[in-house]
Amino acid sequence: MLTPCEVVFKGFLPAIKSSIARELAGRGFTQVEIASQLGLTQAAVSKYLSGAYSDQIRQLAGNAVIRDSVRKMAEEIEKEKMTRARMAKEVCATCEKFLGDKWDCRVSKFATDKAYEPILEAMLEKSEPAEE
Repeated sequence: MLTPCEVVFKGFLPAIKSSIARELAGRGFTQVEIASQLGLTQAAVSKYLSGAYSDQIRQLAGNAVIRDSVRKMAEEIEKEKMTRARMAKEVCATCEKFLGDKWDCRVSKFATDKAYEPILEAMLEKSEPAEE
């Protein structure tokens, strides 16, 4: 049995990250630049760009809600208007749209509450790049 958090961690987040990586690469970003923007290692970005992930992730990445959100986030990243805290909020908002009213996510409520933005920003700035 998978918990809702495991579903998000194993499927939704890789679908978002791989989609953003591909979108940014299509806009001329290097793997190093993409890694920096997404808080990943260059090796993780390379894996995403090569398509070395599951059919489930590929299928999720094709979802209209995810595609629309990814395009918007990539535009904001390209314009240098997307902080890591704001990206976290956008990912949570996309997840909520994607899941609909199936789950009540407490993490999303934290991530989207303006009062917690400085805390979230500080946490994200201290985090190490993820090796996916």
